[in-house]
Amino acid sequence: YWQLKDKKKALKFSERALCVSKANKSKLKESTYNLLVALYNENERIDDMLPLFEELVRFYPKKRYWTQLSGGYGELKQEKKQLSSLEAAHDQRLLDKENEYVVLYQLLMRAEAPFKAAKVIDYGIKEEFVEENEKHLKYLAQAWHLSQELDKAEPVYKKAAEKAKDGELYVFLGQIYLATDRLDMASESLKKGLEKGKLKDPVSVNILLGQVAYEQQKFDEATTFFRKSLDKVSDIKGKNEEDTYKKQDKLRNQALKWLTYTENERERVRILNLRRKDLEENA
Repeated sequence: YWQLKDKKKALKFSERALCVSKANKSKLKESTYNLLVALYNENERIDDMLPLFEELVRFYPKKRYWTQLSGGYGELKQEKKQLSSLEAAHDQRLLDKENEYVVLYQLLMRAEAPFKAAKVIDYGIKEEFVEENEKHLKYLAQAWHLSQELDKAEPVYKKAAEKAKDGELYVFLGQIYLATDRLDMASESLKKGLEKGKLKDPVSVNILLGQVAYEQQKFDEATTFFRKSLDKVSDIKGKNEEDTYKKQDKLRNQALKWLTYTENERERVRILNLRRKDLEENA
């Protein structure tokens, strides 16, 4: 009937074959499953296709059935099942295309499993299924970063930042240096980010540089960065007028607090130094 293009009868007898096989507790032929899938697909009957793919991966565990099962769940917005089926294919080392690794990475990140996501994209790059370009290195670095695997994130950020057309990755690298108390390296990396430009939020970067300079007790440099951030606040844009106002107001207050705090600390240190000098001279 399929060859005669009588799809209605082809579907009728294919479904009957499936019922008979279930009644007899026997395994349906792979070709019959595929015929049913094709017929359901033509009629966009995704809900009917999924049980077939679930049986196909059990009886005939091939890559295409796992990916088709995952894709079907994706179309129905069943993201957890989409993830588990694609992850099962990866665990069996069946995935061999870049987009498959990228989709699995994104699903794991949305499921708040950055360590697994990092392992997946790292494997894909090492096995040369995934191109080692700026975007994929950024994926890898951010997953390691979110997993608190800073020692693994750092070299990847370095490599990705050199390839990048903007300075965002140097900012992320600077944050790692800051988190690990390497202030000189943090300052250098953040400055590189500003120099390379095209940053989403240069105001926050200037605030970070001010904080680094403050920790180094370079108070003049710190105030310069905080004042720069205040000058650039009006450049920050949000989704709408209200969002823009909230973002600008938050950054403005943050910069002003740090500026005031730094100027007060500079004055305090200056007075302490004068007192110390007086004590030394009068000793």
